[in-house]
Amino acid sequence: MGYSRISIESAPPLEEAPPTEVDVHDASPPERIAAVDRSNSFYADADVYRPYTVEGLESRLSDSPIDEPLHRYVVATVEDEVVAGVFVSHMHKAMALVVDSLPPELEDADELPPAIPESKTLRMTMLSDLWYLPGHEAAAQALWTHLRANPRGANRMMLNYDPRGRVGDALELESGVGEMSLSVAISGTSIRHETIAPLF
Repeated sequence: MGYSRISIESAPPLEEAPPTEVDVHDASPPERIAAVDRSNSFYADADVYRPYTVEGLESRLSDSPIDEPLHRYVVATVEDEVVAGVFVSHMHKAMALVVDSLPPELEDADELPPAIPESKTLRMTMLSDLWYLPGHEAAAQALWTHLRANPRGANRMMLNYDPRGRVGDALELESGVGEMSLSVAISGTSIRHETIAPLF
């Protein structure tokens, strides 16, 4: 049995995203087909990753416990080519997390950790399986900043990523700042091909 480290970057919304020539938008059906293949390729060597299928993605996008969609698939395109993508879950539409108490050293601190807003109520949008084509780090950054600048009511963007992979470097995430970590136990050699429940 081994362990794979998963980090969750918690970032507040941005007032606006910097200008870019990258187009960020909800994926059309043909764009989702391209994204499925490219996401699976990007994570081909990952320990904890549930490979996408077009049918499975469509099912996840339509799954919602409330009367409006919770999930989106957002892509970045350059000259109409899909070069980056991410699965987006607006969990704040259905739930909020309220911090009821903190350790004494945090209660007495001058400011809260970046993961916790001043209100101590987290309204979260969860981002998972962010990928990008080689050479398109700028598109990954545009995707990340666009979603932070358009939070749709969330006060924290929670990015789930493997710190050993390429995503952290592409987004220029500073290790340990605004970050939470999970350790996931792994057994067997074919876990990537099994059905793995999402982390949220």
